Amino acid sequence: MKYLQLLFVSLFSFAFANAYSQCNEYYPLREGLEWGYQSFNAKDKLQGTQNQKVTKFESTGDGFTATVAFDLNDEKGKDVMEGELEMVCKDGVFYFDMRKFIPAEQMKAMGDVEIQVESDNLEYPSSLSAGQSLKDGSVTMTATGSTIPMKIKVDIIDRKVEALETITTPAGTFETFKITSKSVIKNQMGITMTFEFDNVEWLAKEVGIVKSESFRKGKSQGYTLLVKRN
Repeated sequence: MKYLQLLFVSLFSFAFANAYSQCNEYYPLREGLEWGYQSFNAKDKLQGTQNQKVTKFESTGDGFTATVAFDLNDEKGKDVMEGELEMVCKDGVFYFDMRKFIPAEQMKAMGDVEIQVESDNLEYPSSLSAGQSLKDGSVTMTATGSTIPMKIKVDIIDRKVEALETITTPAGTFETFKITSKSVIKNQMGITMTFEFDNVEWLAKEVGIVKSESFRKGKSQGYTLLVKRN
């Protein structure tokens, strides 16, 4: 569960810095852009770090497509997970790759079996206001050819823009929109286990997510802060 929590509290941790004439003012990207986060548990103890870099960027007629490389490390700096995600912005809507929501522990537990992934990505529109509801997202990963059924499903639901708030992190002070949601993780490996979380994220223009925090049964499970950007 340790890395499940570490990854979960940084689920929304793609923040994109530097103003740039693009598709969505909350998520401007460019090739070579780098940023980093630190994740903490509810007692403020460091749980891990996460770094991202835009390795490929291509403008389109109605937005852009980008490849983002990421690496996730534990509190001792040991590599836990790395990979690439595809980011798309079209007609002012930024689409968040839901594959990032698959916990690293469960990925490793599936071993070398063939995996099928189906997803309905999260969306961030270019215009936000308090009281606004946002589209749900989901991702399902199923292992085929395994001796026991193995399937992971993550649903992000009840997304709502709550209010404007000022947030300070090691990267600076930001005017943000507070966005709440619920997450349901169903993990089927012989038996089915379900984990439910309440999430809060703070989204700033020209930066992206500067802070995120998750709760379970009303208790904080940890939080993630933007610590650097260029």
